[in-house]
Amino acid sequence: MGIRQSLNDKKSPAAMVTLVMVVTAVVFAIWYSRAAPSAAFVTRDFFSDDDGTTWFVDDGTKLAPFDHNGKQAVLAKVFKCGDGKMFVGYLEKLSDDVKERVESARAAGPAHGGISKADPTGFNGLMMKKPHASEWIKSNDPAADDVRKVTCPDGGTDLEPVVP
Repeated sequence: MGIRQSLNDKKSPAAMVTLVMVVTAVVFAIWYSRAAPSAAFVTRDFFSDDDGTTWFVDDGTKLAPFDHNGKQAVLAKVFKCGDGKMFVGYLEKLSDDVKERVESARAAGPAHGGISKADPTGFNGLMMKKPHASEWIKSNDPAADDVRKVTCPDGGTDLEPVVP
């Protein structure tokens, strides 16, 4: 006897199973549509206004540098070593001209976009440095590779990036 024959012989149980499945699907769809937004869409980042000595969490959509309590705040890339100690590995900010372009694009609205991947000047505008270093360098400068190479203060390499 096939499945179709079994369903024809037992119409009431088959109808009940179908009804339960439909109700379950509707309840799941309603529950899913009302679920809280995922934390993955929350944009928070670490920033520092004292050259990486300390850091704070703020809105990750802010363009660095920005004014924070009368000081210039920049993006701080925070890491944690195996011993649990956290520290700023390096700092990032946009060059003044690129920051102005991004702000103008944001003010114009989403139809005007931001910096295009086809626009090399946008990606040349990211500046970086180690905490307490004297000069900012462009992220596409070969010396930026040394800035991105982060080690623990004790020289260890057992570190991981920290996300706020």
